[in-house]
Amino acid sequence: MTDKLLLELASLSIYINITEDTAVKKLAELIRLLNGESVTPEETVKVYCGIYAHLLRNGCSNFYQHVENLTLRDENIFTLSCEKGELILMTRLRNRRMLN
Repeated sequence: MTDKLLLELASLSIYINITEDTAVKKLAELIRLLNGESVTPEETVKVYCGIYAHLLRNGCSNFYQHVENLTLRDENIFTLSCEKGELILMTRLRNRRMLN
């Protein structure tokens, strides 16, 4: 279960701002911590509060909203290509090759 959650977080790597975000890093830390054998309630609360404080500082009331805001502000290769029209051009070229 832990590996799946960490993999899902890592799958957001197309969004550079997300993978470098403090709350996302702390969530990964919390997941690893909860999977450990010697986890203490104090450690868990400290990491959880760190996540929640970061969310509040960024005007978000939940993690989903925070990730959504990050994706909207992120400049990743996919969105930059779309803005330049490169993706549309590549798709058209690929479709022409398939027709020939």
